[in-house]
Amino acid sequence: MVPVLDCTVVVCTRNRPLQLTRCLESLLLQTHAPAEILVVDSAPVDTTNQELAERFGARLVVEPLPGLSRARNTGIRNCTRSVIAFLDDDCIAHPDWLQFLLAEFSEASVMAVTGNILMPGPEFGTARFTLTPAHPDWFEIANFGGVGSGGNMAFRRTVGPALFDERLGRGVLLPACEENYAFYSVVQGGHSIAYTPHSVVRHPRKTGTAAFRANFRDAACSVAYFTLLLVETPYRWRVVKYCLGALAGRRRSWRQPANGQPIGRRWWTPLAVLAGPLLYLVIALQMKAEAQPLRALELTAAGREPE
Repeated sequence: MVPVLDCTVVVCTRNRPLQLTRCLESLLLQTHAPAEILVVDSAPVDTTNQELAERFGARLVVEPLPGLSRARNTGIRNCTRSVIAFLDDDCIAHPDWLQFLLAEFSEASVMAVTGNILMPGPEFGTARFTLTPAHPDWFEIANFGGVGSGGNMAFRRTVGPALFDERLGRGVLLPACEENYAFYSVVQGGHSIAYTPHSVVRHPRKTGTAAFRANFRDAACSVAYFTLLLVETPYRWRVVKYCLGALAGRRRSWRQPANGQPIGRRWWTPLAVLAGPLLYLVIALQMKAEAQPLRALELTAAGREPE
């Protein structure tokens, strides 16, 4: 398969110069060099990332507001290449990472590609996989951890300038699940997503207290995301069915077998279950509050009085 040649690699970062340095170093060692490296500096506090971008021959774009999804959308809007690959700033790409990632775009039906993220513990998967709208479980696989992760993914630029929901992702109230919602949107739009185990990046794993906090946060965010899917998509029964199965210990990761342990056995699970819907409610109220001034401006511009 012949890889797509014109690709921009987007690295979104916020005040992590050491991790960014290692990430950019790995991009300079690629067997298939990207046409461009774009660093999106999210809510920067100094010019350190600008200096790093210049050092590694990358272009830097400043996104003044925090939020990973916002930064990724800024990256998309500032790209002109046909493929946009995303690499997290704390990931280190294997030398042939981009070569294998781009090779999957030789199939015209593939709109997005994800790769393997290695960290201490189970790997994501060892077999190539393509998710299409015809798959009977496409909704569950796209939304519940079955097709890839945000630290290693690429999209055709034709996917659109606002792929990521800016209510989701690091830096906002619901700091997770933004890639799942993007994958869901791609497949719901009639396109396919390919997963290749050969496109590999390495990512650190949290330990100790930091790991516990991350696990609780991820659980609460997952419940909040389930609430979002229940309220905002037409696939409510599929969400309910999946959640009931997870509580009973059935399969929760669509690329790994079930461990048979109900998630309710963890003592902090009830807290996460309670926190999730409350988190979604806070986000909904925040979006409503932010929309009211904008609506008033639109009415005033149209010569009408705000309600």
